[in-house]
Amino acid sequence: MIGPGAARFLPVCLCLLCPLAAEAQIKLGARLVAGGFSEPTAIARPRDGSGRFFIGELGGRIRVIDSNGLTLPEDFLHLGQGGLNRILHGSEYGLLHVEFHPDYILNGRFFVYYNRLEDGATVLAEYRVSSNPNQADPTETPILTIPQPFLNHNGGQIAFGPDGYLYLSLGDGGFQTVQDFYNNAQNKNSLLGKILRIDVDSARPYAIPATNPFVGTDGADEIFAMGFRNPWRISFDRATGRLFAADVGHLEQEEIDLVVKGGNYGWRVMEGNGCFPNTVGGCNPEGAYTTPIHAYPHTIGSCVTGGHVYRGRLNPQLEGLYLFADFYAGWIWGLLEEPGHAWRRLNLWQSPWSIATFGEDENGEIYFADYFKGEVLQLVDLTTCDLNSDFSVDGTDLQHFLRQAKGAEPPEGVGRADLNLDGGIDYRDIFLMQRFWDRRP
Repeated sequence: MIGPGAARFLPVCLCLLCPLAAEAQIKLGARLVAGGFSEPTAIARPRDGSGRFFIGELGGRIRVIDSNGLTLPEDFLHLGQGGLNRILHGSEYGLLHVEFHPDYILNGRFFVYYNRLEDGATVLAEYRVSSNPNQADPTETPILTIPQPFLNHNGGQIAFGPDGYLYLSLGDGGFQTVQDFYNNAQNKNSLLGKILRIDVDSARPYAIPATNPFVGTDGADEIFAMGFRNPWRISFDRATGRLFAADVGHLEQEEIDLVVKGGNYGWRVMEGNGCFPNTVGGCNPEGAYTTPIHAYPHTIGSCVTGGHVYRGRLNPQLEGLYLFADFYAGWIWGLLEEPGHAWRRLNLWQSPWSIATFGEDENGEIYFADYFKGEVLQLVDLTTCDLNSDFSVDGTDLQHFLRQAKGAEPPEGVGRADLNLDGGIDYRDIFLMQRFWDRRP
Protein backbone atom coordinates (compact mmCIF):
# COMPACT_ATOMS: atom_id res chain seq x y z
CA MET A 1 0.00 0.00 0.00
CA ILE A 2 1.30 3.43 -0.89
CA GLY A 3 0.95 6.21 1.68
CA PRO A 4 2.08 9.85 1.95
CA GLY A 5 5.30 8.91 3.71
CA ALA A 6 6.21 5.93 1.57
CA ALA A 7 8.78 7.67 -0.58
CA ARG A 8 11.01 8.74 2.29
CA PHE A 9 11.76 5.09 3.01
CA LEU A 10 12.76 4.22 -0.56
CA PRO A 11 16.54 3.77 -1.03
CA VAL A 12 16.46 5.59 -4.36
CA CYS A 13 18.92 8.11 -5.80
CA LEU A 14 18.00 9.16 -9.32
CA CYS A 15 19.59 11.53 -11.82
CA LEU A 16 16.76 12.50 -14.17
CA LEU A 17 17.56 13.94 -17.57
CA CYS A 18 14.33 15.29 -19.04
CA PRO A 19 13.97 17.19 -22.32
CA LEU A 20 13.38 20.90 -21.88
CA ALA A 21 9.66 21.57 -21.84
CA ALA A 22 8.02 24.19 -24.01
CA GLU A 23 7.62 27.59 -22.43
CA ALA A 24 3.90 27.10 -21.77
CA GLN A 25 4.58 23.89 -19.84
CA ILE A 26 6.88 25.50 -17.26
CA LYS A 27 5.15 26.92 -14.19
CA LEU A 28 7.44 28.70 -11.79
CA GLY A 29 6.77 29.27 -8.13
CA ALA A 30 8.83 30.29 -5.15
CA ARG A 31 9.47 28.88 -1.68
CA LEU A 32 10.09 31.43 1.08
CA VAL A 33 13.44 30.76 2.71
CA ALA A 34 13.65 33.71 5.10
CA GLY A 35 12.35 37.26 5.52
CA GLY A 36 13.01 40.33 7.58
CA PHE A 37 15.88 41.76 5.51
CA SER A 38 16.35 45.39 4.55
CA GLU A 39 17.08 46.09 0.87
CA PRO A 40 18.89 42.80 0.15
CA THR A 41 21.39 43.11 -2.70
CA ALA A 42 23.51 39.96 -2.40
CA ILE A 43 23.00 36.23 -1.87
CA ALA A 44 26.38 34.61 -1.27
CA ARG A 45 27.48 31.08 -0.42
CA PRO A 46 30.74 30.16 1.30
CA ARG A 47 31.36 26.85 -0.54
CA ASP A 48 32.20 25.18 2.77
CA GLY A 49 29.50 22.52 2.88
CA SER A 50 27.67 24.28 5.73
CA GLY A 51 24.49 24.95 3.76
CA ARG A 52 24.49 28.59 4.92
CA PHE A 53 23.57 31.67 2.94
CA PHE A 54 25.02 35.11 3.54
CA ILE A 55 22.67 37.97 2.69
CA GLY A 56 24.11 41.41 2.00
CA GLU A 57 21.91 44.45 2.61
CA LEU A 58 22.43 47.74 0.79
CA GLY A 59 22.85 49.55 4.13
CA GLY A 60 25.91 47.47 4.99
CA ARG A 61 24.82 44.45 7.02
CA ILE A 62 25.78 40.90 6.07
CA ARG A 63 23.50 38.39 7.74
CA VAL A 64 23.55 34.59 7.99
CA ILE A 65 20.79 32.12 7.15
CA ASP A 66 21.81 28.80 8.69
CA SER A 67 21.26 25.34 7.23
CA ASN A 68 17.86 25.14 8.97
CA GLY A 69 16.63 28.30 7.28
CA LEU A 70 16.94 30.42 10.42
CA THR A 71 18.34 33.95 10.22
CA LEU A 72 20.92 34.34 12.98
CA PRO A 73 20.42 37.34 15.29
CA GLU A 74 24.08 38.43 15.11
CA ASP A 75 25.47 40.06 11.98
CA PHE A 76 28.30 38.31 10.19
CA LEU A 77 29.63 41.80 9.44
CA HIS A 78 28.09 45.27 9.68
CA LEU A 79 29.78 47.93 7.57
CA GLY A 80 26.98 50.49 7.71
CA GLN A 81 25.49 52.94 10.18
CA GLY A 82 25.40 51.35 13.59
CA GLY A 83 28.27 49.06 12.64
CA LEU A 84 31.71 50.00 11.35
CA ASN A 85 30.19 53.03 9.55
CA ARG A 86 32.21 52.60 6.35
CA ILE A 87 29.40 52.72 3.78
CA LEU A 88 27.60 55.51 1.95
CA HIS A 89 24.02 54.29 1.64
CA GLY A 90 21.50 55.48 -0.96
CA SER A 91 19.25 54.27 -3.75
CA GLU A 92 22.09 53.22 -6.09
CA TYR A 93 24.98 52.97 -3.69
CA GLY A 94 25.87 51.06 -0.56
CA LEU A 95 26.90 47.43 -0.06
CA LEU A 96 26.75 46.10 -3.61
CA HIS A 97 27.98 42.54 -3.28
CA VAL A 98 29.75 39.86 -1.23
CA GLU A 99 31.89 37.02 -2.59
CA PHE A 100 33.68 34.18 -0.81
CA HIS A 101 37.06 32.92 -1.94
CA PRO A 102 36.89 29.52 -3.70
CA ASP A 103 39.15 28.16 -0.92
CA TYR A 104 37.22 29.86 1.88
CA ILE A 105 36.99 26.61 3.83
CA LEU A 106 40.80 26.69 4.09
CA ASN A 107 41.69 30.39 4.19
CA GLY A 108 38.58 32.13 5.56
CA ARG A 109 38.88 34.98 3.01
CA PHE A 110 35.92 36.86 1.58
CA PHE A 111 35.46 40.11 -0.31
CA VAL A 112 32.99 42.97 -0.11
CA TYR A 113 32.15 45.56 -2.74
CA TYR A 114 30.72 48.85 -1.51
CA ASN A 115 30.59 52.64 -1.80
CA ARG A 116 32.85 54.46 0.66
CA LEU A 117 31.29 56.85 3.17
CA GLU A 118 33.74 59.71 2.63
CA ASP A 119 33.27 60.23 -1.11
CA GLY A 120 31.15 57.46 -2.63
CA ALA A 121 34.15 55.75 -4.25
CA THR A 122 33.70 52.07 -5.08
CA VAL A 123 35.83 49.91 -2.79
CA LEU A 124 36.82 46.27 -3.11
CA ALA A 125 38.04 45.07 0.27
CA GLU A 126 39.09 41.78 1.81
CA TYR A 127 37.96 40.45 5.18
CA ARG A 128 38.43 37.19 7.02
CA VAL A 129 36.23 35.07 9.23
CA SER A 130 36.93 35.12 12.97
CA SER A 131 37.19 32.10 15.24
CA ASN A 132 33.38 32.14 15.24
CA PRO A 133 32.28 30.80 11.83
CA ASN A 134 29.22 33.08 11.92
CA GLN A 135 31.14 36.29 12.59
CA ALA A 136 33.82 38.08 10.58
CA ASP A 137 36.93 39.78 11.83
CA PRO A 138 36.23 43.53 11.33
CA THR A 139 39.76 44.22 10.06
CA GLU A 140 39.64 45.50 6.49
CA THR A 141 42.32 45.06 3.83
CA PRO A 142 41.61 47.42 0.90
CA ILE A 143 42.22 45.82 -2.51
CA LEU A 144 41.04 48.39 -5.05
CA THR A 145 39.42 51.84 -4.80
CA ILE A 146 37.76 53.44 -7.84
CA PRO A 147 36.60 57.08 -7.65
CA GLN A 148 32.99 57.72 -8.68
CA PRO A 149 32.12 61.03 -10.37
CA PHE A 150 28.38 60.74 -9.56
CA LEU A 151 26.22 58.65 -7.23
CA ASN A 152 24.44 56.51 -9.78
CA HIS A 153 25.29 53.75 -12.26
CA ASN A 154 27.46 51.96 -9.73
CA GLY A 155 26.71 48.58 -11.27
CA GLY A 156 28.36 46.29 -8.88
CA GLN A 157 29.07 42.63 -8.56
CA ILE A 158 32.14 40.55 -7.84
CA ALA A 159 32.50 36.91 -8.82
CA PHE A 160 35.30 34.37 -8.99
CA GLY A 161 35.64 32.80 -12.40
CA PRO A 162 36.56 29.20 -13.18
CA ASP A 163 40.11 30.48 -13.83
CA GLY A 164 40.40 31.48 -10.15
CA TYR A 165 40.51 35.21 -10.91
CA LEU A 166 38.17 37.76 -9.40
CA TYR A 167 35.86 39.62 -11.81
CA LEU A 168 34.29 42.99 -11.00
CA SER A 169 31.49 44.77 -12.89
CA LEU A 170 31.33 48.57 -12.83
CA GLY A 171 28.84 51.08 -14.19
CA ASP A 172 29.86 54.08 -16.25
CA GLY A 173 29.86 56.60 -13.40
CA GLY A 174 26.46 58.02 -14.20
CA PHE A 175 24.96 61.50 -14.18
CA GLN A 176 21.26 62.04 -14.66
CA THR A 177 20.90 64.40 -17.60
CA VAL A 178 23.86 63.37 -19.77
CA GLN A 179 24.36 59.63 -20.06
CA ASP A 180 27.97 58.61 -19.30
CA PHE A 181 28.94 62.26 -18.94
CA TYR A 182 32.68 61.57 -19.30
CA ASN A 183 32.34 58.77 -21.87
CA ASN A 184 33.98 56.40 -19.39
CA ALA A 185 32.62 53.20 -20.92
CA GLN A 186 34.57 53.77 -24.16
CA ASN A 187 37.70 55.08 -22.44
CA LYS A 188 40.25 52.24 -22.21
CA ASN A 189 42.10 54.12 -19.46
CA SER A 190 39.06 54.36 -17.16
CA LEU A 191 37.89 51.43 -15.04
CA LEU A 192 34.27 52.63 -15.17
CA GLY A 193 31.81 51.00 -17.56
CA LYS A 194 33.93 47.83 -17.55
CA ILE A 195 34.27 44.30 -16.30
CA LEU A 196 37.63 43.92 -14.61
CA ARG A 197 39.68 40.79 -13.90
CA ILE A 198 42.34 40.66 -11.17
CA ASP A 199 44.38 38.04 -9.34
CA VAL A 200 43.95 38.36 -5.56
CA ASP A 201 46.15 35.36 -4.75
CA SER A 202 49.53 35.99 -6.39
CA ALA A 203 50.34 39.43 -4.96
CA ARG A 204 49.10 42.11 -2.54
CA PRO A 205 46.88 43.93 -3.07
CA TYR A 206 46.47 42.12 -6.41
CA ALA A 207 48.24 41.03 -9.58
CA ILE A 208 47.22 41.44 -13.21
CA PRO A 209 46.53 38.24 -15.20
CA ALA A 210 49.02 38.21 -18.07
CA THR A 211 46.25 37.38 -20.55
CA ASN A 212 44.13 40.47 -19.84
CA PRO A 213 43.50 42.20 -23.19
CA PHE A 214 45.29 45.52 -22.53
CA VAL A 215 48.41 44.18 -20.85
CA GLY A 216 51.41 45.59 -22.70
CA THR A 217 49.34 48.02 -24.77
CA ASP A 218 47.29 51.20 -24.37
CA GLY A 219 44.55 50.74 -21.79
CA ALA A 220 44.14 49.85 -18.12
CA ASP A 221 45.60 46.43 -17.39
CA GLU A 222 42.69 45.45 -15.12
CA ILE A 223 40.11 45.61 -17.92
CA PHE A 224 38.63 42.34 -19.20
CA ALA A 225 35.77 43.81 -21.29
CA MET A 226 34.32 47.29 -21.84
CA GLY A 227 31.36 49.30 -23.11
CA PHE A 228 28.82 48.75 -20.28
CA ARG A 229 26.30 51.23 -18.90
CA ASN A 230 25.35 49.71 -15.55
CA PRO A 231 25.92 45.94 -15.42
CA TRP A 232 23.70 44.74 -12.59
CA ARG A 233 24.70 41.13 -11.92
CA ILE A 234 27.25 38.94 -13.63
CA SER A 235 27.55 35.17 -13.35
CA PHE A 236 29.49 32.21 -14.67
CA ASP A 237 27.76 29.12 -16.00
CA ARG A 238 29.11 26.39 -13.74
CA ALA A 239 28.93 23.86 -16.59
CA THR A 240 30.56 25.83 -19.43
CA GLY A 241 32.44 28.63 -17.65
CA ARG A 242 30.82 31.28 -19.86
CA LEU A 243 30.31 34.75 -18.37
CA PHE A 244 26.88 36.41 -18.57
CA ALA A 245 26.19 40.07 -17.76
CA ALA A 246 22.90 41.94 -17.50
CA ASP A 247 23.33 45.60 -18.47
CA VAL A 248 20.66 48.09 -17.40
CA GLY A 249 19.55 50.31 -20.28
CA HIS A 250 18.46 53.93 -20.49
CA LEU A 251 15.69 54.96 -22.89
CA GLU A 252 14.67 51.91 -24.87
CA GLN A 253 16.30 48.52 -24.15
CA GLU A 254 17.69 46.23 -21.47
CA GLU A 255 20.30 43.70 -22.52
CA ILE A 256 21.99 40.41 -21.70
CA ASP A 257 25.59 40.02 -22.87
CA LEU A 258 27.76 36.95 -23.26
CA VAL A 259 31.06 38.47 -22.20
CA VAL A 260 34.34 37.53 -23.84
CA LYS A 261 37.85 38.80 -23.21
CA GLY A 262 38.46 42.09 -24.95
CA GLY A 263 34.84 42.54 -26.01
CA ASN A 264 33.39 46.02 -26.42
CA TYR A 265 29.63 46.03 -25.77
CA GLY A 266 28.93 49.42 -27.27
CA TRP A 267 27.70 51.84 -24.61
CA ARG A 268 27.27 54.83 -24.99
CA VAL A 269 27.32 54.43 -28.75
CA MET A 270 24.83 51.57 -28.66
CA GLU A 271 21.94 50.73 -26.39
CA GLY A 272 20.92 47.10 -26.75
CA ASN A 273 20.80 46.26 -30.45
CA GLY A 274 20.38 49.83 -31.67
CA CYS A 275 22.13 53.15 -31.88
CA PHE A 276 21.90 55.33 -28.81
CA PRO A 277 20.17 58.64 -29.68
CA ASN A 278 22.44 61.34 -31.12
CA THR A 279 25.07 58.83 -32.20
CA VAL A 280 26.95 60.45 -35.06
CA GLY A 281 28.04 58.50 -38.16
CA GLY A 282 26.41 55.15 -37.39
CA CYS A 283 26.96 53.01 -34.33
CA ASN A 284 28.56 49.71 -35.29
CA PRO A 285 30.86 50.13 -38.29
CA GLU A 286 32.10 46.75 -39.48
CA GLY A 287 31.11 45.05 -36.23
CA ALA A 288 33.16 47.29 -33.96
CA TYR A 289 30.93 46.41 -30.99
CA THR A 290 29.65 43.09 -29.71
CA THR A 291 25.85 43.03 -29.73
CA PRO A 292 23.90 41.44 -26.88
CA ILE A 293 22.59 37.89 -27.06
CA HIS A 294 19.23 39.32 -26.03
CA ALA A 295 17.63 42.74 -25.65
CA TYR A 296 14.08 43.55 -24.61
CA PRO A 297 12.15 46.82 -24.96
CA HIS A 298 10.95 49.08 -22.18
CA THR A 299 7.39 48.27 -23.16
CA ILE A 300 7.69 45.04 -21.13
CA GLY A 301 10.27 45.99 -18.47
CA SER A 302 12.79 48.67 -17.64
CA CYS A 303 15.42 47.41 -15.19
CA VAL A 304 17.11 44.07 -15.78
CA THR A 305 18.48 41.88 -12.98
CA GLY A 306 20.91 39.24 -14.15
CA GLY A 307 20.73 35.70 -12.86
CA HIS A 308 22.30 32.30 -13.50
CA VAL A 309 22.25 29.38 -15.90
CA TYR A 310 20.28 26.68 -14.13
CA ARG A 311 22.41 23.62 -13.36
CA GLY A 312 20.55 22.14 -10.41
CA ARG A 313 18.73 18.81 -10.13
CA LEU A 314 15.36 19.65 -8.59
CA ASN A 315 13.95 21.37 -11.67
CA PRO A 316 15.08 19.37 -14.73
CA GLN A 317 12.93 21.35 -17.19
CA LEU A 318 14.99 24.48 -16.42
CA GLU A 319 18.31 22.81 -17.25
CA GLY A 320 20.56 25.03 -19.35
CA LEU A 321 18.29 28.10 -19.24
CA TYR A 322 19.83 31.43 -18.31
CA LEU A 323 17.31 32.80 -15.80
CA PHE A 324 16.99 36.53 -15.26
CA ALA A 325 14.36 39.08 -14.22
CA ASP A 326 13.10 42.63 -14.55
CA PHE A 327 13.10 44.53 -11.26
CA TYR A 328 10.03 46.65 -11.96
CA ALA A 329 7.91 44.35 -14.14
CA GLY A 330 8.43 41.24 -11.99
CA TRP A 331 9.05 39.03 -15.01
CA ILE A 332 11.32 36.02 -14.68
CA TRP A 333 12.55 34.94 -18.10
CA GLY A 334 14.74 32.18 -19.44
CA LEU A 335 17.12 32.41 -22.38
CA LEU A 336 17.32 29.22 -24.40
CA GLU A 337 20.33 28.74 -26.67
CA GLU A 338 19.27 27.27 -29.99
CA PRO A 339 21.30 25.86 -32.90
CA GLY A 340 23.54 28.45 -34.50
CA HIS A 341 24.06 30.21 -31.17
CA ALA A 342 20.73 32.04 -31.43
CA TRP A 343 18.98 32.80 -28.14
CA ARG A 344 15.25 32.73 -27.54
CA ARG A 345 13.49 34.33 -24.57
CA LEU A 346 10.95 32.19 -22.72
CA ASN A 347 8.31 34.13 -20.78
CA LEU A 348 8.26 31.99 -17.66
CA TRP A 349 6.52 33.94 -14.89
CA GLN A 350 5.41 37.48 -14.14
CA SER A 351 6.04 37.25 -10.41
CA PRO A 352 4.82 39.62 -7.65
CA TRP A 353 8.39 40.34 -6.52
CA SER A 354 10.90 43.16 -7.14
CA ILE A 355 13.94 40.98 -7.74
CA ALA A 356 17.19 42.74 -6.88
CA THR A 357 19.55 39.78 -7.02
CA PHE A 358 19.84 36.07 -7.67
CA GLY A 359 22.06 33.46 -6.06
CA GLU A 360 22.91 29.77 -6.25
CA ASP A 361 23.37 27.16 -3.56
CA GLU A 362 26.12 24.57 -3.72
CA ASN A 363 23.88 22.21 -5.72
CA GLY A 364 23.03 24.78 -8.39
CA GLU A 365 19.52 25.60 -7.19
CA ILE A 366 18.45 29.21 -7.82
CA TYR A 367 17.39 31.74 -5.20
CA PHE A 368 16.38 35.39 -5.41
CA ALA A 369 15.77 38.33 -3.10
CA ASP A 370 12.91 40.82 -3.10
CA TYR A 371 14.27 44.32 -2.48
CA PHE A 372 11.18 45.90 -0.93
CA LYS A 373 9.67 42.97 0.96
CA GLY A 374 13.07 41.89 2.26
CA GLU A 375 12.52 38.22 1.43
CA VAL A 376 14.83 35.49 0.15
CA LEU A 377 13.09 32.80 -1.89
CA GLN A 378 13.97 29.63 -3.76
CA LEU A 379 12.83 29.34 -7.37
CA VAL A 380 10.82 26.16 -7.99
CA ASP A 381 9.44 24.66 -11.19
CA LEU A 382 5.93 23.46 -10.34
CA THR A 383 5.34 21.81 -13.70
CA THR A 384 5.62 18.14 -12.84
CA CYS A 385 3.79 18.08 -9.51
CA ASP A 386 1.13 20.77 -9.99
CA LEU A 387 -1.36 18.17 -11.21
CA ASN A 388 -4.45 20.37 -11.01
CA SER A 389 -2.72 23.39 -12.64
CA ASP A 390 -3.44 25.91 -9.87
CA PHE A 391 0.19 27.09 -9.71
CA SER A 392 0.86 25.51 -6.32
CA VAL A 393 1.88 22.09 -5.05
CA ASP A 394 -0.36 21.29 -2.11
CA GLY A 395 -2.39 18.57 -0.47
CA THR A 396 -4.83 18.37 -3.37
CA ASP A 397 -2.02 17.46 -5.76
CA LEU A 398 -0.75 14.89 -3.28
CA GLN A 399 -4.20 13.29 -3.05
CA HIS A 400 -4.49 13.13 -6.85
CA PHE A 401 -1.03 11.58 -7.01
CA LEU A 402 -1.77 8.92 -4.38
CA ARG A 403 -5.04 7.92 -6.02
CA GLN A 404 -3.29 7.44 -9.36
CA ALA A 405 -0.45 5.56 -7.69
CA LYS A 406 -3.10 3.09 -6.45
CA GLY A 407 -4.44 2.63 -9.99
CA ALA A 408 -7.15 5.30 -10.36
CA GLU A 409 -7.45 7.32 -13.56
CA PRO A 410 -7.03 11.09 -13.25
CA PRO A 411 -10.27 13.09 -13.37
CA GLU A 412 -10.84 15.68 -16.11
CA GLY A 413 -8.48 18.66 -15.76
CA VAL A 414 -5.93 16.78 -13.65
CA GLY A 415 -2.57 15.79 -15.04
CA ARG A 416 -1.25 12.24 -15.05
CA ALA A 417 1.10 11.38 -12.18
CA ASP A 418 3.78 9.94 -14.47
CA LEU A 419 6.19 12.64 -13.29
CA ASN A 420 9.29 11.33 -15.06
CA LEU A 421 7.39 10.61 -18.29
CA ASP A 422 8.52 6.99 -18.55
CA GLY A 423 5.05 5.59 -19.25
CA GLY A 424 4.28 4.25 -15.79
CA ILE A 425 3.58 5.38 -12.23
CA ASP A 426 6.03 3.69 -9.91
CA TYR A 427 8.57 4.24 -7.13
CA ARG A 428 10.50 6.71 -9.28
CA ASP A 429 7.49 8.99 -9.44
CA ILE A 430 6.96 8.58 -5.69
CA PHE A 431 10.52 9.73 -5.17
CA LEU A 432 9.97 12.80 -7.35
CA MET A 433 6.69 13.73 -5.65
CA GLN A 434 8.29 13.42 -2.24
CA ARG A 435 11.22 15.56 -3.36
CA PHE A 436 8.95 18.32 -4.66
CA TRP A 437 6.63 18.01 -1.66
CA ASP A 438 9.46 18.56 0.79
CA ARG A 439 10.47 21.70 -1.13
CA ARG A 440 7.07 22.99 -2.14
CA PRO A 441 6.55 26.78 -2.00
